[in-house]
Amino acid sequence: MQESVQQPQNWVIPLFAQFSSFRTVSGVPKETQFHYVYILRSIPSPKKTYIGYTTNLSSRLYGHNSGNTKYTCRYRPWEMETVIRFRDKHCALAFETYLKSHSGKAFLNKRLLSS
Repeated sequence: MQESVQQPQNWVIPLFAQFSSFRTVSGVPKETQFHYVYILRSIPSPKKTYIGYTTNLSSRLYGHNSGNTKYTCRYRPWEMETVIRFRDKHCALAFETYLKSHSGKAFLNKRLLSS
């Protein structure tokens, strides 16, 4: 299965500035591991979505599709709808929490999910 990472559009960059951290010390990134916030869409029930965080997209998607997750086992198989990459773990977790909030869900439906 091929993983795709959605590139941010021009309007996304200022909005995500508070969540992303690309600070470096002497030009070297402070972390080499990336952190991902992902949005899954159920293939049999396209209105069902799931928001999560991981450092390994392929194994996390495999876990959702194999039934190892309580919520997602009912609506499998899943496909990656949107993936956002962060260098900073705390920023990724804050953005995941935001997407699960009421205003975050409105943003998600308007800007991150395809119709």
